[in-house]
Amino acid sequence: MEELGINPVLLVAQIISFGLLFVIFKKFLFGKIQESLAERRQAVEKMFEGKAEMEKKLQEFEAEREKRKAADEVEAKKLLAESKKEAAIKRSEIVDLANKEAELARMRGMERLKHETEEAEGKLKGKMAGLATNLAKEMIATSAKDAKWQREVIKASLLAAKKAESAK
Repeated sequence: MEELGINPVLLVAQIISFGLLFVIFKKFLFGKIQESLAERRQAVEKMFEGKAEMEKKLQEFEAEREKRKAADEVEAKKLLAESKKEAAIKRSEIVDLANKEAELARMRGMERLKHETEEAEGKLKGKMAGLATNLAKEMIATSAKDAKWQREVIKASLLAAKKAESAK
């Protein structure tokens, strides 16, 4: 072995040293290392158990969130329907009010038109009576032939004038 560059005495000494170190480490260190590894393994197992529990809680939370979301959607639809109903009622009220105001304006216009028509008719009757009287006077003046006919024309003119005055 010396030919290979290995000294047998040194090799035996190293083997004995390694054996002594192994026994010392095994007695004093390996036990503590084993305990640390066991503790670490337990901590990792607890962490995985906690992870499963957290996943379960997360699923419960998601289910609760979905329930709330569905309830909120139902509530939103309900509020939207109520708002639409109220808007329809308000629209109906506004349309009714506008129709009433339009009808009132139409009635006022009809009254004013009726009043103006009556005034115009009264004025027209007055003018017609005046014209009839003037016409009768001219006819009487031009045709003084018959006294009876003149009396009838005068009576007719007076009657027309009285009717015109009573119409006012």
